[in-house]
Amino acid sequence: MRYDDKAAARKAVWDLLQKKKVARFPFPPHGRIPNFAGARQAAERLLAHPVFKRVRVIKVNPDSPQRWVRQLALERGITVITPTPRLQGAFRKLDPARIAREHYAEAATLKRGGKWGEDIRLAQMPKVDLVVMGSVAATRDGRRLGKGHALLRVVCWLKEKQIDDLDHRVSIDLLRFSQQHGELFS
Repeated sequence: MRYDDKAAARKAVWDLLQKKKVARFPFPPHGRIPNFAGARQAAERLLAHPVFKRVRVIKVNPDSPQRWVRQLALERGITVITPTPRLQGAFRKLDPARIAREHYAEAATLKRGGKWGEDIRLAQMPKVDLVVMGSVAATRDGRRLGKGHALLRVVCWLKEKQIDDLDHRVSIDLLRFSQQHGELFS
């Protein structure tokens, strides 16, 4: 489907997620990277990808659906860097070696991450192996529609309803989504 602009494409995806009842808290899905039913399963599939065998540090956006990526990464011993909301404190570093295992789930949340993480400036950021970001939508050939800019290899995972024929400039290196369809490309 073609849209007049990015705003129209976003609205169509948000409306569809809500109509199909696959959007999850926080509501409404509009105005954000939408959370969706199956986000945990999508994160499990994502972290099962062979690329994660070499990853020691990832940057993961603080959006709700990426909470599972943050938690599962910590459980696998991967350090997680998350931008603080609106970059007010620059970035938050969640080091699994400094967090008790029983607190990984809490550390992965936006509200409680500050209790377990260390706020760092850009100059203090360790080498990041991989960036995981959510999207409002993506094309089947790997163009992302979201807010933000890709600086490194980009991994994105979505609900199938978020895959469309959009036109945007950020290319995705690996696209996974939440059900049994597998990866579209890598």
